[in-house]
Amino acid sequence: MLILSVVAFRDGGIRNALHSRRISGHVHPELGLGIVVPGGITLYSLTVAMFIFNGLTGLAISALNVYTTDRSELPHGYDPRTTAIFALVGGIVLLLMAMAFIWFRLPTTLGLYPHGIERVVRSRKLRRNNATVQFVHWNDIEGIAGTDIVTRSGYGDVRTPMIHVHTPGRIPPEARIPHDEEHTLAIVCTWLIAEPNTLLTLIRRMSARPNDRTLLAREDAAELLRPPPLRERFRMARHQEASL
Repeated sequence: MLILSVVAFRDGGIRNALHSRRISGHVHPELGLGIVVPGGITLYSLTVAMFIFNGLTGLAISALNVYTTDRSELPHGYDPRTTAIFALVGGIVLLLMAMAFIWFRLPTTLGLYPHGIERVVRSRKLRRNNATVQFVHWNDIEGIAGTDIVTRSGYGDVRTPMIHVHTPGRIPPEARIPHDEEHTLAIVCTWLIAEPNTLLTLIRRMSARPNDRTLLAREDAAELLRPPPLRERFRMARHQEASL
């Protein structure tokens, strides 16, 4: 129920209620000091957590049924050992599925530096770790657009916020993710721990105001991604709906 509650809040738009301390300064060997935004809680990670929790629950149920000695208080026809076998097999299967999900995960980090944006997508193929790095200089950005990926399901449309960074430079096919285009770098906001609107506002500000880019090299630069309070966000959402 806790996991389902988190999913419901995220689908409702409340993905990042507070400013995460994981957003911190980072010294890049070539780009210097900037901000690194790590990956956040996604539906993928919530699924892994659910598999692990249910798998451990199955193992616990199996152990309790094996060591149940007083059968007089159990319901009629209840066989502890049969239940233990089913719970053990189910728990092992769920834990193996969680390990498979973790093994083939796609963690993403986003770096904001005075010179530009760096997106790093890491993946694992068999026993090798791959990292796809794509860098876009601020001066090479032609446009920045906030959009959504709409996924249709039986329960309604699911919208995933995304930021499109348009550049005249060509993104090589080997450096693209499925959401990229030849001249568009896609930043999937649900893969990151930053609040989407705050991240979009900061990227637009750095692109439009060259003099503000030095702020990314300050020690307290992570505060630039501090989202407004929830009350303010609700007020802005109501104002936007009233203007439509």
